[in-house]
Amino acid sequence: MDLVCNSLTHQLIHSLTHSLTHSLTHSLTDSHTHTLTNSLTHIHSFTEAVTFSRLKILHKGELLALVLHINGTVCPCF
Repeated sequence: MDLVCNSLTHQLIHSLTHSLTHSLTHSLTDSHTHTLTNSLTHIHSFTEAVTFSRLKILHKGELLALVLHINGTVCPCF
């Protein structure tokens, strides 16, 4: 379980990093600003989830759902 969560966490961080990098290396149109804002919101949510998981381990499905949500809405290029 820990290995699966670590893998999904790594994928999530990679997705967020890619999205932020993409936003910052292109002209910041309204669309890119919106994407960057979404990325930061997801990072905040994920940080809260990780903090909460110290009390309750996140289920594999919850992590996977978060990864898929970010991949599909923040950076559809995946």
